Amino acid sequence: MRAWIGALVLAGGCARTVVVPAVAPYRPPAAPAPALAPPRRALFAPLGPPAASDLDQIAHGGRRAGAAPPQLSPALVAFTLADGELATYVRQDMTGAPDAADNQSYGGAVRFHVALDAERVLVTLRIHAEAVTMASWARWRGAVLTRWNDRAALTVAAPDGARRYPIVLDMVWVGAARAHQEVTLVARTLNMTEWGPEGDAGIAHEVGHMLGNPDEYNTVDGITYGPESYTTSIMAIGYGPTLPRHYELVRRAAARILAVPETACGIVTYDN
Repeated sequence: MRAWIGALVLAGGCARTVVVPAVAPYRPPAAPAPALAPPRRALFAPLGPPAASDLDQIAHGGRRAGAAPPQLSPALVAFTLADGELATYVRQDMTGAPDAADNQSYGGAVRFHVALDAERVLVTLRIHAEAVTMASWARWRGAVLTRWNDRAALTVAAPDGARRYPIVLDMVWVGAARAHQEVTLVARTLNMTEWGPEGDAGIAHEVGHMLGNPDEYNTVDGITYGPESYTTSIMAIGYGPTLPRHYELVRRAAARILAVPETACGIVTYDN
């Protein structure tokens, strides 16, 4: 931005140099991001009969009033996708847990944003958390990005060979009106929406739930995984690797954005 310099001729023939400050060009304000309804219920909190207000979160519908939502894996669950905003409702049934109190149904809303450009898939989780220090937020975000960011790629079949798009995941702190999920600060991490102040591997595991993944320990939905393990999967415990199945909703959303069959899209994970 430069100033304009000119000469002003005064009465009597004298001239004075005048510097006129430049004016910044007008730029219209950016349109505000659309507000989202507050999150309904924490995923993998005990699930009772869903409230009527939950029905708008359930994309597959077709169930009788007061019934438990359908039990569907991320590969089968229906979802809505509008302007990149994915929304669905998932459920899991756990059995075989050493603590009998854990043997019950869990479920809730899943929401995140998916975008594609010529080089990557960008997955964004918008989180609102009250009374969280910047230090705790930095630890949370660091734990999540370490385990989920650039750990996998979307492959898309094409006549000239498969194209590969790295999956970039980010977690941003926003106000409650724009949040996909609302997290409460507690003494230690308990579930998807109750996190302790430390950025440990449990946070990365809970973000896996935010992406629609069930737990992978004990017996879940009839699949026996065995006890929690540090090596088998991030959904068994946060130190485990991310696997292609953990990006299933991202894969299906990307196929819809690209207007290609879901079978044309795959996931490959890196050595993590």
